Amino acid sequence: MAGTEIDRALYVAVCKDDDRIYTERVKFDKEVAEKAIARGKRIALADRMPEPLSADPTWYQCRWCPAHDFCFESKITKHANCRTCANSTALENSTWRCERHDADDIPVEWQREGCDSHVLHPDLVPYQRKESTNEWQAIYVINGKDVINGEPDTNVFGSKEILANPSVCANPDEFATEFRREFNARVVG
Repeated sequence: MAGTEIDRALYVAVCKDDDRIYTERVKFDKEVAEKAIARGKRIALADRMPEPLSADPTWYQCRWCPAHDFCFESKITKHANCRTCANSTALENSTWRCERHDADDIPVEWQREGCDSHVLHPDLVPYQRKESTNEWQAIYVINGKDVINGEPDTNVFGSKEILANPSVCANPDEFATEFRREFNARVVG
């Protein structure tokens, strides 16, 4: 209502049990709207994820949340794109900045795909992060082994590789290492 500047709206709810419909005419509350907008900005522009709503996986709001698996089971993102990269930042004007490529306003199609320089954001993986001497790489401890994450190279694993098979990245055999070196091969599963 704040964005469309209307002072009345119709709220419609459908009961999941029996499809009963509930409607209510609501009046615009500027104070409530401003608080919700400010909260959304704080969350969207934060460098780190906010605390979860509950630490209890059976909490009713958590059970219905699409991030339930992430919060309580896998603790790992399924995507390697600009919005999950440690080198990108959301800006107040609804665009994204890439520190690695020194680029403001990353085009949306690039945001969805990401690049080979992607580094997994530490809030989106269950691994301990160590400091790296290279500012464009991260070192994650996976299965007790240091795994360098950044632009793929013989000894550096891309984010998509780590997401595809973290165990192989932590313990690459001689065959996989040779293929990565000779043919620029990547871990895909």
